[in-house]
Amino acid sequence: MAELKQLGDNLLSRRSLILCSNRGPVEHYLTPEGQPEGRRGSGGIVTALNGLAQAIPFTWIGSAMGEADRRVAGGDAPYSSPLPGQRINLRYVVTPRRV
Repeated sequence: MAELKQLGDNLLSRRSLILCSNRGPVEHYLTPEGQPEGRRGSGGIVTALNGLAQAIPFTWIGSAMGEADRRVAGGDAPYSSPLPGQRINLRYVVTPRRV
């Protein structure tokens, strides 16, 4: 893990890493009280890049997959992942429900 962090620090000292995928690293669900709550996302890319997410800060852009994702997608700026240890800024793209 230390080697990955060092490599990331070297490569990203003057550049920003932005990753785009259909699914994001956090899936939001609505609690019984109607509040969005984040959980680790599913999918191969999320699983494969979990170590990277803990070692290197970057921005992950994904589709708002459900109603809770749509709620947290508002605003113009990315926000930090609510999951412990992740150094990711999240940004959700909201598309029409039929798409």
